[in-house]
Amino acid sequence: MELREAEAEPDEVEARFQALDKKFDEDRIELPNTDEFEERFRKLESQVGDSKSKRAEQDRQAARRQKSDSEAARGAGIGLTVAYAILGTPMMGALIGYLMDREFGTNLWKGVLTLLGAVIGVTFAVVTTNRRL
Repeated sequence: MELREAEAEPDEVEARFQALDKKFDEDRIELPNTDEFEERFRKLESQVGDSKSKRAEQDRQAARRQKSDSEAARGAGIGLTVAYAILGTPMMGALIGYLMDREFGTNLWKGVLTLLGAVIGVTFAVVTTNRRL
């Protein structure tokens, strides 16, 4: 009887191995074709390249806008400096001339200092404009 059990056991073991092998074959995952992976990889590479080039173009445009904005602000600063110089110095000359005329009882200094202020203001404006441009 022991021989029969011993003989039965190898058949039973073989049946178990076959059942496990069959289950393993059912659970096995089919790997995709490498050509498909390569195609996907190429597509991803092209998308990354496109994305990088778009980002680089956006960075260049942002740099251009920033440079343009800074140049506009600089131009506005120079323009305001020139405007204040042309308007402010003659007014300052007129004020000083008025005070001098009132103090000395004359009517000469207001016109002279206004003209002198205008000359100084225009000279300053020309020098500032040429120096900063």
